Amino acid sequence: MTLTVEVSSDLAEVLRKAARAAGTDVPTFLLDSARQRLVSSLDAPSEADLLERISTPFPAPVRERRQELLELRDSGALNEAETSELFALQEQLDTLQLTRWKAIGELAKRRGKTLLEMADALGIPSSEVR
Repeated sequence: MTLTVEVSSDLAEVLRKAARAAGTDVPTFLLDSARQRLVSSLDAPSEADLLERISTPFPAPVRERRQELLELRDSGALNEAETSELFALQEQLDTLQLTRWKAIGELAKRRGKTLLEMADALGIPSSEVR
């Protein structure tokens, strides 16, 4: 298929520079860019998937055990094995939170909102954002 695209001279210059920086010509640069965008949009999670990631809670038994370990730590009664367990649970929580905030960011981007606006729209306290 042949495709002809007309662009402004300013955009043409930007395309030439970008193609040169990528070590290719403009048509190849445009095709590669379009291909990457199409593939990434096909692989992108749906809004329902994003909302599920955002709302996935840290499992209650794990939250409760973490709280127990934090209390032991605060009282100075945490042993070495429990310290390792606490670190592992915290890493799980951090990973879940990172996944959650990435999903909030992606949803915000799709809806043309800032991260703070999206968090507010989802009812996430601003104290979690800042």
